[in-house]
Amino acid sequence: MSRTDVVIVGGARTPFCEWLGGKRGDGEPGGRLASVSTEELGAIAIQGALENSKTDPNSVDHVVMGHALQTSGQAIYGARHAGLNAGIPQEVPMLTLNRLCGSGAQSIVSGSQMIMLGEAEVVVAGGMENLSQAPHVLRGERVSHKLGRPPSRRICFALRTWRTTSSQI
Repeated sequence: MSRTDVVIVGGARTPFCEWLGGKRGDGEPGGRLASVSTEELGAIAIQGALENSKTDPNSVDHVVMGHALQTSGQAIYGARHAGLNAGIPQEVPMLTLNRLCGSGAQSIVSGSQMIMLGEAEVVVAGGMENLSQAPHVLRGERVSHKLGRPPSRRICFALRTWRTTSSQI
């Protein structure tokens, strides 16, 4: 076996729970993990993977974490926060990447490339997300409401009723 052969030695799943309850009524709005940041979930997964594989955090050469939706103020440095909170030394480079739904898979590809190119021997790679913290956007509503002045409930109801009625005509 060569030093540039890629081997997966361990793994862990980020915790998951209901996301906004869904139409099936299978949970409370926001779920039990709604207040847990993506970076905290990532740190839990990294710690679990290191423990499962009996890998010393000090032996990690690089951390690559995929993260599609920046749902917190620290998300731009998500891999850094997750890695540091998982006990990986500050000197280790940590990269957050975004390839939307393929972010976690791309992090594994990128980590593998680092190993194959001889840039690293031990890479932590994976994905992290908390969709309960994703912003809620109402597209197309800017023209019907002035910025900074939310409409009254009566206007919202009238708009919804009008839109529903007009779509059925």
